[in-house]
Amino acid sequence: MHPVTRVRLRLLLSAIVGLGLSIAGPLPGLGAPDAGPDRQPKPALAPVPPDGPTQVVVFDRLARTSTVVSHDQAGTPGGESSSRPSGSADGSFVAFESAAALETADTNGRADIYLWDQSLDRAQRITVARNGSPANGDSRDPSISGDGGVIAFNSTARNLVPGIGLDGTNQVFAWQRSSGGIALVSSALDGSPGGGGSIGASVSADGRVIGFDSAAADLVENDTNDARDVFLRDLGRGATIRASVGPEARQVAAESRRPSVSGDGGAVAFDSTASGLAPPDTNRVRDVFVRDLPPAVVVTPNPVDFGVVPLGTPASQTVTVLGIGWTPVAMTSSTITGEHPGDFVVAGDLCATQVLAYGASCTIAVLHVPSATGARTATLSITDTALDSPQLVTLLGGVPSAQVRIEPQLGPPGIVAVAIGEHFPPGSLVSLRWDRGISQGLEPVVVGPDGTFSVGVLVFHNDRLGPRQLLVTAAAGGPSFTDRTADFLVVAPPLQPPGSSALEFLAPELRLILVRR
Repeated sequence: MHPVTRVRLRLLLSAIVGLGLSIAGPLPGLGAPDAGPDRQPKPALAPVPPDGPTQVVVFDRLARTSTVVSHDQAGTPGGESSSRPSGSADGSFVAFESAAALETADTNGRADIYLWDQSLDRAQRITVARNGSPANGDSRDPSISGDGGVIAFNSTARNLVPGIGLDGTNQVFAWQRSSGGIALVSSALDGSPGGGGSIGASVSADGRVIGFDSAAADLVENDTNDARDVFLRDLGRGATIRASVGPEARQVAAESRRPSVSGDGGAVAFDSTASGLAPPDTNRVRDVFVRDLPPAVVVTPNPVDFGVVPLGTPASQTVTVLGIGWTPVAMTSSTITGEHPGDFVVAGDLCATQVLAYGASCTIAVLHVPSATGARTATLSITDTALDSPQLVTLLGGVPSAQVRIEPQLGPPGIVAVAIGEHFPPGSLVSLRWDRGISQGLEPVVVGPDGTFSVGVLVFHNDRLGPRQLLVTAAAGGPSFTDRTADFLVVAPPLQPPGSSALEFLAPELRLILVRR
């Protein structure tokens, strides 16, 4: 919560909607089209007769013209007062309250909400029941969205939304152009009307969020402060939160009123006599505060573990981004950075350019193609409009180190053992030789697509006894890898009939079958 000295201006007035007002000069910073040393200011508005009812007038600063919008279908200004105008962003729509019967069907003698459409120069009454009958209570204080598609207002009418037990207490409603219908905004947790009066509606420019103040204690859970609070209602989600709370969502003991919602619905300004909204607040007077509700997301999983995969073998994982903030978050792009960015690639970004409301999600597919053995790491960086952007996701992968073994691991001179390699770069060329004794002149062995090879290695007859190692190195013309070794023990042959000594030590797949003839 911020006091007024820290308010960030989010809204720019783009139209002036007057109530019989005159403007002697330009608004600060907005300029005037006829300003200049040789030009005299023109009167801003034709004056409204002082003895007549109040009218709603729109003043066009560029054309320097004024238009009375609170007129009936014949163009005659209303015979009763009209007030509380609220204009759309371009001034083409104006909502206002009027006690006048600006439509022939307006026979209730109550204050109603009207919507003036510039293109038609016509005011339409929107506070009517679903069956077309007039509202049976007063409707006041409209607030219109930037495109004119949503109008919020408060009303004591009991027939605007049937079947929910309206009792004549002031409630906040929303009219939506897309459906032409009216919905209850100040609803309790069970969907019924709030248990206390609700007024002061303010709608965001995008029409998503409506702020209002209410004495009801049943709009949200744990509202026990017995004081008027400021609330925000998300029309799309049908969710309500209390904005007039202190740090850690602690409720305050004094009233909060008159909300003004930002264009994106992500902040609301209001006044309050409470001292616990932004401690230390010790002046004991009414202050203005801003509740900022920025976008937020959570990314899962984090870290992303691709596991251990064979070298060059692709593995894929999916990252999910979930909107968890009151304000929708705009997603932009995702990139790979970190220690081994070349081993990971964004294979499909379904989040880019998306706008995630609360509870909405999108996915990013990441492909891991390891280029070397050992641990491989990188970072997926996801940029968005959340305060903690970019979202950083750790990517973990790895390839087991190349391994070689000999079967069997010992034998006499003359044995043909089998060298078995695993996790070598596919297609690499492998040279094998003993580190001592006599080495057979072998052509380089080609590693298979699965990273393995198998080849027989000979211990020559009458070769030296004792331990030795098989040296495995990368031959020219193929992918490189770290040299590997495998231990082998050359032992003296056992006492056996001539010609049979080496057979005992042959690997099973290489043993000969002796046939007696």
